[in-house]
Amino acid sequence: VRAPAAAAPDVQLARAGAESLAVPAAAAPPPVAERDGSVPFVASLPYAAPEPAPPLPPRPVPEVTGLTLRDAVRALHGAGFRVRLTPGATGTTPAAGALASPGAVVRLSYQP
Repeated sequence: VRAPAAAAPDVQLARAGAESLAVPAAAAPPPVAERDGSVPFVASLPYAAPEPAPPLPPRPVPEVTGLTLRDAVRALHGAGFRVRLTPGATGTTPAAGALASPGAVVRLSYQP
């Protein structure tokens, strides 16, 4: 038979440079000692989601005329673009030098 737990004051957790966190003692069940005499303790800390990264500014589509297909794809990937290959007249859409957002799809036309 367990004796009723006495009301305990709020427990204060503090870390250097951080705000104190009040954990109401009444919300937790009374501690139960382990065989070795230790008492388990669980602390719930607030979670703050990280702020999203700011959007990257548009960048120019590189000139890939005269490059091999492999080198042209590497140049476009290296500049931060995704590449879609399409057979036809050679060139890129958007055209070389045009501004496009990083991660945008650049169509690379090639002669099969």
